[in-house]
Amino acid sequence: MHVVLADTVDRLAGDFDLVTLFQLGGSLFPDVLGGFRDPANVRRELRDARGTEALAWITSHSFRKTAAKILDEAALSARLVADQLGHSRPSMTQDVYMGRRAVDSQAARALEAALRESMPGAPREADGTRWRPPAR
Repeated sequence: MHVVLADTVDRLAGDFDLVTLFQLGGSLFPDVLGGFRDPANVRRELRDARGTEALAWITSHSFRKTAAKILDEAALSARLVADQLGHSRPSMTQDVYMGRRAVDSQAARALEAALRESMPGAPREADGTRWRPPAR
């Protein structure tokens, strides 16, 4: 494993605080002076470290997608996820990185009830009140 990746693994395995690192403007993969590494160098080192076999599908973008998925599943807003990923438009973050939430059956029940009420001869309960779909 390359020195940079090994150093990062060691930092993450210990009592390393990512929040403090990012608040201070630090980098997870710093260059030798502690600044940001050239993206081409990071891609090359990642490619060399992962090899050409079982892990060949991993790219630097895989980590970005994973981070976005973790933030999305934590129910963070699109704005917060966009800020973390450096996007100026949350709509782009939503379209590319964020999953659709399961549709709540409450909307379907409300539509069904409204349609039934507007229909002539809509079903009624035995006491004459309008029929309502059961809550699920």
